[in-house]
Amino acid sequence: MSVRCGKCGLLCVREGSDRKIREADVDTRTKGASPRDCSPPPFCSIGASDLQVEHDSHREQGTEAARFLLVINRDRECDQFLAYRPNFSPKEHLEMDHREQLRIREDERDRKQKEWQEQQEQKERERATESKNSDRRWQVKLALFSTFLAILTGIISGVAVSKFKDAFTTAPTPPTIAAPQTPPK
Repeated sequence: MSVRCGKCGLLCVREGSDRKIREADVDTRTKGASPRDCSPPPFCSIGASDLQVEHDSHREQGTEAARFLLVINRDRECDQFLAYRPNFSPKEHLEMDHREQLRIREDERDRKQKEWQEQQEQKERERATESKNSDRRWQVKLALFSTFLAILTGIISGVAVSKFKDAFTTAPTPPTIAAPQTPPK
């Protein structure tokens, strides 16, 4: 992505004799004038670009402020760019970016979790519907089987009754006793 260091929150200058890192404030970014106690070469607090080498390579081009502005306003490709927010140090810019990236990851995780839960709920609804349908099929089969058995029992009973009807409806004939036979003489 094409950006300019002058608009990045990671742009710094060195302060005083101990060379402490300090944000490049709005005046420094717009006028190229660094505060008296700061050394002029700009630098990237995370080293994404070697701005000091660029600054030193333009020694013949005008004043220190002009070289400073030339370096920080040049278009360059950098994937570490963080939009400048006045009065925040580079460290604070990194912390804000870290929190934002964390929030984005959490939002993405939450979105995926919600999506997964919805899929699980949909699968559960489908399983419940399939289970109900299966139960209904078994109930219909059982009802048909029971009906078939009732009809079969009725038919068998009807046949049995008609076949043995005479046996149960006629009075039994008493056994006949044979007359005693006389022995031959």
